[in-house]
Amino acid sequence: MAILTLLLLSLIPACYSPDLRDCTVSCVGAADCAGGQVCSAEHYCAASGVSCAMQAPPHDAPRADMMMELDAPPPPPIDAPPATGDLHVRIMDKGDVAVSGVATCDHDCTYTVLLGGELELVAQPGDGRRFERWSGACDGDDVTCVLVPTQPLTEVSAKFRKDD
Repeated sequence: MAILTLLLLSLIPACYSPDLRDCTVSCVGAADCAGGQVCSAEHYCAASGVSCAMQAPPHDAPRADMMMELDAPPPPPIDAPPATGDLHVRIMDKGDVAVSGVATCDHDCTYTVLLGGELELVAQPGDGRRFERWSGACDGDDVTCVLVPTQPLTEVSAKFRKDD
């Protein structure tokens, strides 16, 4: 395998050179480009503002997509669905929690949500009750909690108690 990698590297010695012409190196993100180039919408490295649409790389241009990183997993497809996770909401005592854009939970609920997306949770006490506090991913005694789930499972509890 090492010989194959060395052979490939010797065939494309200037792959990441900052002297590369626009639209000659394929990319997934700006980190794949060199010399201040950005990854264009067509997934080729180019100077900012340059469109690579309808431009095929020259036959003699080095191609980064010919290189392999043997230990690295392949990047996710460009059109991969957004990552999701579960939001588990637990109600202690009588009340409910409105989850923005999702639903209202009145006992013990689990929802599939977008990871990295902002959610607003609002505690709503039942009759003769008041909101006491959040626990888990939300913390504090404000009735509103703004949450950005980043884990496959995010747990939140809302505690209510009898109004004095």
